[in-house]
Amino acid sequence: MQFYLAFPFLMLAMHWFGALRAGAVLIAVCLGLRWAFPDFFRSFPMPSFLPLKLYVFIIGIWMALALAATSPRKYLLASVSVSVLYVGLERSTEAVGRVFVVLALFYMVLRSASAIRNRIAAMLSSRLARFMGDTSYGLYLLHLLIVIPVAGCLSTVPQFLALHLAVRLVLCAVIVAAPSYLGAWVLYRLVETRGIAWGKRLLASPRVTAAASISG
Repeated sequence: MQFYLAFPFLMLAMHWFGALRAGAVLIAVCLGLRWAFPDFFRSFPMPSFLPLKLYVFIIGIWMALALAATSPRKYLLASVSVSVLYVGLERSTEAVGRVFVVLALFYMVLRSASAIRNRIAAMLSSRLARFMGDTSYGLYLLHLLIVIPVAGCLSTVPQFLALHLAVRLVLCAVIVAAPSYLGAWVLYRLVETRGIAWGKRLLASPRVTAAASISG
């Protein structure tokens, strides 16, 4: 949610100063804050503070921009360089794995005629994939509100606790899935689609169009 709040300003910075330059400066600022306040950054048991993971989002943006770029390899070089830098900082298997993920995703981006990419694109364009994409943010917001009470109730049932861990996990997930996806779909239809329509009207307004032409 912190990223969604910062995203419009991040895109404005990339529009004004260039995607690579703005992204590199922001990553440097995050690293500077991490160096200046090490105890504060270490106080997060999970990397929930945006400056800890902003570089991942910036790499994703660079990857998307590479699709339409005349020289996409500069985005590849920047993304791999940042990923390798964080391997040295974090020294974790997750950071090492991220380098290979970046390389694999860029391979699919740059090899537009790849049969693998075409199959993945077809799979991600299916009706089920579109539904899961539309409901993903609502599901992210809702699922814990449902998981916690359901898991709490199930933990009071001795027969449930006697089951194998994997069976308990699957059973809890099945119970939680239906109300979570239903609630996420309602949020998408009643909140997100209206917000998107409002945003499109705002972007099409004469004042915003004139401001964009001036800044461009």
